[in-house]
Amino acid sequence: MVSCAACGCSQTKTTKDKGMTFHKFPKNEKIRKFWIEFVNRPNWTPAKQSCLCSSHFSQECFDRSSSLIVRLRENALPTLTVTRVKYVRSFYEEECFSEPSTSQAAQLLMQEVEANIPKSATCNFTVNSKNQDDNSQVSTPINSSQFVDCKIEVKVENQDYIFAEAPSPITSLQLTPDDTTRLFLERKLNEMYKMDKIKSNKIRYLQKKNWAQKKKITALTTIVADLKSKNVFLKSMAKQCLVQQYNSNDHTYHYTI
Repeated sequence: MVSCAACGCSQTKTTKDKGMTFHKFPKNEKIRKFWIEFVNRPNWTPAKQSCLCSSHFSQECFDRSSSLIVRLRENALPTLTVTRVKYVRSFYEEECFSEPSTSQAAQLLMQEVEANIPKSATCNFTVNSKNQDDNSQVSTPINSSQFVDCKIEVKVENQDYIFAEAPSPITSLQLTPDDTTRLFLERKLNEMYKMDKIKSNKIRYLQKKNWAQKKKITALTTIVADLKSKNVFLKSMAKQCLVQQYNSNDHTYHYTI
C-alpha cells in the first residue's frame, strides 16, 4: 500500500474520495534533496516507491490539464506540513522529561529576570516571606528555592526603575499538583485508548483468520467424505465383477478384498 513518507497517510478509498494523490520523489538531485529535507527524518534515504501526498503541496504545484491523472509540475516543492504523523516513534527516539520541581521553576524565573537587566545596573532585592512558625513578616535575601513575590528596584544612571511584582513560579508555570496529576491521567488515558484500538484490530484479524480456517476445514471434510463414498463403491463393484467373471468359467476362487 502506498503511503506518504512525511505524514504516513495511506492510499485508501477515503483518501481517494477526498481527492488526495501520491507523487514519487523527483529524479532532479536539487529538488529531490529539498524533498528529503522536508521529510525531516534522520539518516533516511527515499526508496524507489517512496511518495509524498498532495497535502504537502500548494495548488500552484499541480498540473490538472489532464482529466485522467493529476501531475506535479517539474519544479514543485513541498511547503505545507501536516500535524498527523503516523509512525512518529519509529522516526524519532522518545525522550522522557520529568516535570520541573517548584525550586527549579523559581530558579528559571530568576534567571530570566536577571537576563533582562543591564550589566551596569545594580539591583536591590527586597523579599517579603512568611514564616510557617509565626505570622510575622521578615526581610530575607532572595533564594531561588523559595516561592515568593518580590519587587526589584534597579538604579541605572541615577534613575530609579521599579519593576512590577513578579508572579510566583507556580502561578506563571501552572505546576500545581492537581494539574500535574490531571496531565498524567490524561496521558495514561490516551495510551489506554491506543492499546484498546490495537487489541480490537488484532481480535478482528484473528476472528477473520479463524473463520477462514473453519471454512477450509469444512470444505476438506466434504471432499474426504466424498472420496470415501466413491472408494467404497469402487470396491463393491470390483468384487462383483470378479465373482461374475470366474463363475462364468466354472472356477471357484475366494477373494478377500
